[in-house]
Amino acid sequence: MTALDAWFEQGETILSVQDILYFEVEQKNYFAYTLGRTYNIRKTLAELEAELNPHQFFRVNRSVILNLNFLKNYSYWENDKYIVRLADEKTEFVMQRVRVKELKERLSLRNEQ
Repeated sequence: MTALDAWFEQGETILSVQDILYFEVEQKNYFAYTLGRTYNIRKTLAELEAELNPHQFFRVNRSVILNLNFLKNYSYWENDKYIVRLADEKTEFVMQRVRVKELKERLSLRNEQ
């Protein structure tokens, strides 16, 4: 998938997935976040996870899929949880320790390409 139908208060548009920092679900509403705006989307995270490039996108937790191009770093937090930080300097997510191994594998594969 390279593009996605989305809408916001001014109307509908087509987003390039390259421009999306992350996808998130809140109370059964699905959103795509870019640097400048939040868009509503019609796909579930499960559908997105199946269609997006696994070398570029990673499911951090039940409610977030992250674009690895915008990952700044991750670090141990507490109680077997990690904090994942984005390059925008303000967005952070909590990730379970069991997900860290897969994240490291994805990042090392990206570095080999």
